[in-house]
Amino acid sequence: MKNFLLGLFAFLSFTASRAQMTDLLSLANGTLTFFNPIFEEDKSIYGYFAVFDLGKVNEYENRFEYVILDTRLAKVANGEFLTPEYEKVTSNFYSLEKIKDKLLLSRLYNSYNRTYVIFTSHTEIDLKTNTPSTTFYVEEGKFVDGFRNAETLFKDQRKYGGLDLLYGLDENYLTFQVSKERRSMGDVNAVAIFGADKQEKWDTTFLTGERSDKYRKFSISYAENNTLIIEEKNRKEITLHAFDPLTGAKLFSYLLENGDSDYNYNFRIRKIGDELIITGKISSYSSFGYKYENAKGLFKIKLAADGTENFKKYFLWEEAAEFLEINKRGKLEKGYRLLAQDYFIFEDGRITFLAEKYKEAYNILLGVNVPKATDFVLFQFNDEFTLQNVETIVKDKSKFSISDYLFSQPINNGNDVVFFYRDYQKDEVTKDKDWVLGIVKLVDKEFSYEQIPMSSDDFYIQPYIAKEGFILLREYNKDSAHNKIRLERVNF
Repeated sequence: MKNFLLGLFAFLSFTASRAQMTDLLSLANGTLTFFNPIFEEDKSIYGYFAVFDLGKVNEYENRFEYVILDTRLAKVANGEFLTPEYEKVTSNFYSLEKIKDKLLLSRLYNSYNRTYVIFTSHTEIDLKTNTPSTTFYVEEGKFVDGFRNAETLFKDQRKYGGLDLLYGLDENYLTFQVSKERRSMGDVNAVAIFGADKQEKWDTTFLTGERSDKYRKFSISYAENNTLIIEEKNRKEITLHAFDPLTGAKLFSYLLENGDSDYNYNFRIRKIGDELIITGKISSYSSFGYKYENAKGLFKIKLAADGTENFKKYFLWEEAAEFLEINKRGKLEKGYRLLAQDYFIFEDGRITFLAEKYKEAYNILLGVNVPKATDFVLFQFNDEFTLQNVETIVKDKSKFSISDYLFSQPINNGNDVVFFYRDYQKDEVTKDKDWVLGIVKLVDKEFSYEQIPMSSDDFYIQPYIAKEGFILLREYNKDSAHNKIRLERVNF
């Protein structure tokens, strides 16, 4: 039955007695430049990590202080490290990964005016000894300690056509090189796995020398649970190649689409047990690939460990007519369409598709198309991919925004989920508009929800994932001396 979640929200009370709070200014000196949860391999929260900029040491070095917090926001460790600085190059931290007993902090460097000057550096922190490593980088399949040569930096970067990215994968290091060349920007050229000792276990090179097919592209579609899936795409085909990341052994190749297919695919992958679940949206087949405007519905595929297709089923929009006003082309009322925001794939095989009503409309004053996002719509499917229910979460329209969706978190061992969104709501009495944080929990196939004020004239709150049953709120106040981070329990 179609349910509309209208105005039944219970606001959380903000009381110091219930919230765990930490004053940001008390953590360290300097300016806070990076704050991120620390995730375990199973996506649970280990703690939180903050980096404070202490300023330049000299022309070539910048000093930072890191602070590690536990799940209750208690400070458990801190230290200092140096990063390189280069003339006419900007930089920022972009990734934090926990690899066994170490934290891997990555920084991206980018030239103001030269697109080929883009590279990374990394710092590791040993959680057992609270010792930061020397800054290092990865290049041409090797870990190199120290800084790049500032005097020859631009010349060296011009000759080197790849950007090496480094992540954690099942207590190992995953590196992949993406192209910096204009015609192939972002394509994955090579993948390698290194052990905890930073010695290479195996590597695969996809594109070297001249391309035989300029439309041939590679990307990483999935990398966890001892499985690495690389997507190969050319003008007519999409093939998924599965590898064992520990040995490099190729497990299988699965042809997802080709010139004889009825549909193009836009998809998400999750491994449950020994099966791979592939789900997403479909559009009418075109050699140009999936098109949001031509979306016809959804799909689900199950692959066995050897790549055998155990299950495949399509769901077309018109099949939702019992629950939702939608035509076979995916159009809703007033020209809105469903823009996919997330796919919740549960341990028992159920899938909930989360979408947002979205459209673009021409703005006469600006002379451009302006995005508009409104209600969330959730499709609940059982393991056999039969639609069970459609829920609509009504929220105010957001203009100039593609989406109000923030993030989600699996709970109860992956059997349920909680997700978070923002909503720019108008007060019925004062007519003032402020941001609120919407929290929706899906447990035992039932929805419950609440809201938290996110903004006023005096403060703004940025939410982060926290330990199960809580949300972390970073509070920006008009008086920055009172900026805090706090844990609030989520009530349902």
